[in-house]
Amino acid sequence: MSSQENIEQVSMAALMDENANTNINMNVMPMEEEMNEPPPPPYMQSCFLGALGSWKTAEPLNDMNWVAWKGQMTSMLRVNKVWGHCDGTIVPPGVNEPHAFDKWATAEEVTKLLIFGNLKAEQFIHIVQAVTAKQMWDNLTSVHEMHGQQSITVLRCTLYHTKAVEGDDITAHMNTMHSYQATLHQMGLKVNDKDFKSILVSSLPITWDAFTASYLGSQTRNAVMTSQELVAIICDEYN
Repeated sequence: MSSQENIEQVSMAALMDENANTNINMNVMPMEEEMNEPPPPPYMQSCFLGALGSWKTAEPLNDMNWVAWKGQMTSMLRVNKVWGHCDGTIVPPGVNEPHAFDKWATAEEVTKLLIFGNLKAEQFIHIVQAVTAKQMWDNLTSVHEMHGQQSITVLRCTLYHTKAVEGDDITAHMNTMHSYQATLHQMGLKVNDKDFKSILVSSLPITWDAFTASYLGSQTRNAVMTSQELVAIICDEYN
């Protein structure tokens, strides 16, 4: 075989190797691009719609829990990448973008369903005429925002001003005070344990002063009595 033929064979082999590497790279590049793509939002995943009913706040929206419900619902909508449908930052695409519009419409319906699924029946009257998810959210906000703050103020005053008198059932009184505290927590206002102990003590008849002072005065920095422990001691003494 001549040297010229050898050169031609070597050149042909190099060209074939180069083409093979090009094909390999062309096959690999899309896979790398796919791996770098962000995952689709939850509502675009096939498993999501079947589990849609499981996305629940601690309690459905009622006339007393707007602040807590709003916080939980906002987080739920953000996790599902649809909060923008409520605050107006995600707007429908133009009519010349049918694929993008279909994706927007799906997310819009998911937003509505998440809201629908977390309302008490009596709350539907506030959104019955709403067309978009943003209108639904705006309607609920306008109804509950001011009312929710007023309800918190009223119940907070009730907690601070409720007093037991001589002859009252002290165990029932303690339960009532706890229910006020729990409701305020549900509404979004936290009454810390130290303040709640003071409220409990001040709510008792004056004849309890010496008893409660003896327990509260015995506390140290390393052994602070909780409100639950104080209630248990008071109820034991009463019974």
